[in-house]
Order: sequence, then structure tokens, then C-alpha cells
Amino acid sequence: MKTRAPFLLHLLAALFLLTGLIHLLGIFQAVRSWNWLEAAGYSPSPIYAVFKNSLLGLAFLAAGVLLWLRYDWGLLLDAIIVGLATVWFWVERVVLTQNPLPFKEHLFYILASGVIVTFCLLSLDSLHPFMRNVGQTVEQTGENDE
Repeated sequence: MKTRAPFLLHLLAALFLLTGLIHLLGIFQAVRSWNWLEAAGYSPSPIYAVFKNSLLGLAFLAAGVLLWLRYDWGLLLDAIIVGLATVWFWVERVVLTQNPLPFKEHLFYILASGVIVTFCLLSLDSLHPFMRNVGQTVEQTGENDE
């Protein structure tokens, strides 16, 4: 008996793939407006934007594909990528931008990132029973080609 994947799995996989594509489009935008960023004194340099978007874009695409294929260890990788992206967002917002904002200006972003991270991590945890273990054999899963 083959279990059907829940809608949440497809939703999360699509969100991860969409996030990866948005980051990859960020590479194109940084390269396209490179001269403007240099003239405006973009800090950190446009090389940083290309590096960050490349790393996060490929990571989110890989996470989405692994989630779509229902690999059991993909859940851990997805959770790590969500955590990495959140930490990177806050380091970039607080440290790298060098734009001192009062604490009350960060409240909405703290709340939004907390809700998003909580949703992703709880959703990934709830999907664990629907994932397939790579080491399982056909007899253990009960699946056969008949």
C-alpha cells in the first residue's frame, strides 16, 4: 500500500523551489545593476549579493527537490537551510547593513521571521511519517510493481 503525500508536502516543496528561484533571480539582478550598485556605494559589495543569492538559491532548490522526492534525510537538510537563511537574514539586517535602527523598527521582522520559521519547522516535523527511508527495501515498505 503506497501512502499519498499530503498537500502540505507539495506546498512546502513548491515554497522551497519558489524561494530558490527568487534567490537565483537575485543573482541576475545584482549582475544587471552592478554599475549602479558600485556608484551608489552598496555595502557590502555586489560580489556579496551574488555569493549569497547563489548559495541560498541552490540550497533552497536542492531542499525543494529533496522534499518533493520525499527523502527522509531531506527533512533535516530543509530544517538546516531554514535556520541558515534566518540567521543569515538577521546577521545581514543587523550587522552588515550598518544602518542603526531602534529596536521597535525590528519588531515586525522578528515576529514575521518567528512565524515563518515556526511554520516551516513544525510542518517539516509533521511530514516525517510520509517520507520514505532510502534504506528501506520493497518488503519493508509493502510496495511492489504488481
